Amino acid sequence: MKYIKVVIMIAVFTVLTAFLSEKFIPLFGQEKEEEETDPPILYQTEKWVNDYSGFAVNRDLSVNVTVSAQSAILCTGDGTVLFEKQSEVPLPMASITKVMTAVVAIEKNGDLSRTFSVPPEAVGVEGSSVYLQAGEQVSIELLLYSVMLESANDAATALAIATSGSEEEFVREMNSTAKRISMNSTHFCNPHGLSENEHFTTAKDYARLMAYAIKNEVFCKVISTKKAVYKKDDGTLTRVLSNHNRLLNTMPEMIGGKTGYTKASGRTLVTAAEKDGAVLICVTLNAPDDWNDHTSLYRAGFETVKTATFGEEALTSEVPVALGDSTSLSLIPEEAVTFTLSENDAIEFKITVPHVVYAPVSEGTPIGKAEFFCNGIKIGETELIASATAEKFKKKEEKGFFEKIFS
Repeated sequence: MKYIKVVIMIAVFTVLTAFLSEKFIPLFGQEKEEEETDPPILYQTEKWVNDYSGFAVNRDLSVNVTVSAQSAILCTGDGTVLFEKQSEVPLPMASITKVMTAVVAIEKNGDLSRTFSVPPEAVGVEGSSVYLQAGEQVSIELLLYSVMLESANDAATALAIATSGSEEEFVREMNSTAKRISMNSTHFCNPHGLSENEHFTTAKDYARLMAYAIKNEVFCKVISTKKAVYKKDDGTLTRVLSNHNRLLNTMPEMIGGKTGYTKASGRTLVTAAEKDGAVLICVTLNAPDDWNDHTSLYRAGFETVKTATFGEEALTSEVPVALGDSTSLSLIPEEAVTFTLSENDAIEFKITVPHVVYAPVSEGTPIGKAEFFCNGIKIGETELIASATAEKFKKKEEKGFFEKIFS
């Protein structure tokens, strides 16, 4: 009888031990085997984009240059003003309009090799031309290069119709894009820039657009091209396109840009340049001596600024992982971020991450963000992503009580 009581006590003790070990499992690194419900969402990730509402309104660094332009601005690629002159006065823009034409076309046409039959509406358009013929088969790429290098109005019209089905719909999308990037003092009436009363912009607005545009690799490739040659399948030439931006030949720092001229607007010019990692943008409207205006502004601007880069070393952070095979996960910036600022300025940053994430988490998943501030003004942000994969914890199968005794 005594032995029976001992056996019963051992059995009860074993059952209680097993129950308690299953009931009270540590939160990190293990999970109950029967757990099937999804964990609560503690942090909702989203795609962060640059906010252009404050672009080109940061501290004025007052570069001391005299320009011929009625309206002008020189600013860094992230919005700090180095020089401005009546930069918020609405004026005609002429063919720098085609920067927006190119942006909308690139964003909407995934395949630039797609061919298109030139419609009659695109033939014989007033002004600069590449002499398109009705029914001629051309690629979207050829039209794009014709627009940005030769400033061809017929190609701009054809590109608009090829992209959106009609010139009117394309112009609607131009204005929609302008609104999206806070070009609040700009209105487009056509894709080429021929004068119309309601077709206008400001130097500050066009700096916003150029900053947005040069983040696109295709756009930068186009505006930096000095000459493009197109041939038919049989080897005969169809078009030889030459870039009208002479600063590509005189300034090694030049990324590219777009020229413009009508009698109503005078000479207009928008460009971007880079030196030692510092990106500057210059816009002049109604500038009789625009080439020298841009050259002088860039020369003074590059002497005034420095760059600051934030990569993994500065931004890497840790976040706890629940129910995973590891207890923490490193977060790294999706890409290094570079800012251009004055010699006397400093950048502060704020990192935001959740209190905890639940496994599984895939490598590259956006988890947090880093925000950057200069003089109290937010100038940019970047996503922080998981540097590795965190798998769900899988508890090893343990042998049963009797299996342990008799094994």
